[in-house]
Amino acid sequence: MLTRAINSVAAQTLEAASLSIAIDEEKIGAWHTRQRALDGASTRWVAFLDDDDEMLPHHLETLCAAQEATGAHVIVSWYEVMYGVDPAPLGRFCQFPDQPALATTPFHSFGITCLVDRQFVVEHDVRFRERTLGVTPAEDAMFWREMADKGARFHQLPDITWRYYHGGHNTSGLPLW
Repeated sequence: MLTRAINSVAAQTLEAASLSIAIDEEKIGAWHTRQRALDGASTRWVAFLDDDDEMLPHHLETLCAAQEATGAHVIVSWYEVMYGVDPAPLGRFCQFPDQPALATTPFHSFGITCLVDRQFVVEHDVRFRERTLGVTPAEDAMFWREMADKGARFHQLPDITWRYYHGGHNTSGLPLW
């Protein structure tokens, strides 16, 4: 799975500047692995990719063009589910609430395979955090909520630019999804 994910980055129509790979060898969970990969990045923009995901060749080009056009700090696109039914259908054509509502309404979750302004994350000390089961939302939702609370702008594209290989066996240590 990791090889497929890395190969999909290498096949982009817009070349990635670098790769920051973190593997959950300690079986701590996705939040820790994502934070380690983010900490290891040195570029302004980070395009997250789990090992059970695959970027379609136009993913980076599409998301970067949308970022340039909108000035948003987070660019989200949609995905095609491979090998089964989406376990958490998010609704491809959902709209983000207007920006002021992000801070006061339940945060709409979306797939992690998106483009994020790492400079904003670092300047505002936004971090992935361990979730307390039954008390806090998923670690991704907490990350997005913190970004929204600190003024990040989000933009959603209706385009499918990546694939989610549902079927388990990814390298995350804890089955949180």
